[in-house]
Amino acid sequence: MDGSVETVDRAAYVGRRSEMGTRIETAFAGKSVVVRRSQAPRILLDTNIWNYLADADLHAAIKAAARRSNASILVAPAALYEAFEFNSAAHRKRRAKLLTDPAWVRLMPEAYSECGEILGEIRRLAPRLVQQYPNLRDFARHRRDWKAKAGGAWDRAAQQPDIFAELSAFPAKERAIHLAQERRKRMGNAAFSSATFQAGVKTETSLLLGGPPHAFDAWRVEARNATFWHCDRVNRSPYFDWLQPFLTLELHHIDYSTWSKFWLVGVMAEYAPRFWLRWALEYAQSFQKVSNGAPGDSQIGTHLLEADYFLTSDRRFAAAAHHDARPAAPHAPADHAVNQLTLSAASRAARFRADYKFQPPATSSSCPVR
Repeated sequence: MDGSVETVDRAAYVGRRSEMGTRIETAFAGKSVVVRRSQAPRILLDTNIWNYLADADLHAAIKAAARRSNASILVAPAALYEAFEFNSAAHRKRRAKLLTDPAWVRLMPEAYSECGEILGEIRRLAPRLVQQYPNLRDFARHRRDWKAKAGGAWDRAAQQPDIFAELSAFPAKERAIHLAQERRKRMGNAAFSSATFQAGVKTETSLLLGGPPHAFDAWRVEARNATFWHCDRVNRSPYFDWLQPFLTLELHHIDYSTWSKFWLVGVMAEYAPRFWLRWALEYAQSFQKVSNGAPGDSQIGTHLLEADYFLTSDRRFAAAAHHDARPAAPHAPADHAVNQLTLSAASRAARFRADYKFQPPATSSSCPVR
């Protein structure tokens, strides 16, 4: 990555970021809901940065830096899951204490936001499929569990990190890694082309089950395939829990051809930016060696829409998010799908310290790449 640093129009971006959250909550509520955000810069940390800060005992330092700079530090549930995969009770305890600190802005799981996008499009394209009076008891319980300031999922992770790690291990991670390896295998020795990517990647698939193949946007095909798998109750996907209560039909009985039409023809990219972004990151990764952290990257990547800044020590992830995905991202009418500064900790740690008055020991100026 080059040494240039791009700035963001703060006032304009805060408005667009607020609208992004407004759209998700409006989809779930079934009525207009306004989500307001503060003017404080929102900084999303990758798992490797959280792990570094915890292992280097910099909890107090980063907390003080955020307070001095009036910055909001975002923590994604995916980072919590990934940090807990380390097989050491002592490390896990330190990481749990750091990541679950109530001083951070605790984000909802990416499945929640992605289901909000799906529900919003179902409301727009097929409102007859939406329950008029849904039973939201279980939905409200799950939502309250993640949003609770005390006594919820974050507290359980802090108090019993080993048990939490066992119960909430990254669902279907082996499957996600297998799919990433399959994508890498299909690319062979091909090199990533920014021109092809920005022009639009196409995939041949059938609109109807058993029908002739046609070329569709690759992100649509991936979104259809992934969500169809998530809709099956047998797979115990959180997407089922977030979405099913709002619909008149059972998700696991959904017709494949109907689901194909929904994704391949009906859904607007501007209203499903997280699905586009997840595909974009996975597509860029398909030209690289697949690591065990690849599934976590695309999970955390969906939260780039909620942040102003992203800090990672993974140069490949930073390049995929900033240089590859961002220029080609779809734009909603009044909202950029990806419009935040992406930083590589290894190459820009000095700039981060200067911007946020964060002065850690010299040993932390270059964070280890995961």
